[in-house]
Amino acid sequence: MFSDLQRFTETKQQFIALWNGGITTFSPSEGQWNTWLSLHSEAALLRAILKTTAKYLKSHGQMDADYLVKYCSSVANCHEAP
Repeated sequence: MFSDLQRFTETKQQFIALWNGGITTFSPSEGQWNTWLSLHSEAALLRAILKTTAKYLKSHGQMDADYLVKYCSSVANCHEAP
């Protein structure tokens, strides 16, 4: 149990660092990260964060917080492995 919790926490911290490395104006809440990690595979979430970051950078940081979360969620949903 502890190792699962420790791995979950480490994985979440890695995804947060990746997000914050590219998207500097907003970081999702702890609850949002927990939701994403419980609903999506690591691969799907990784692709979603990378695509969201690319879109954010292409828009010169002009995406608001709600849109960032919705876009990332949408990409994760579309890229979920069967």
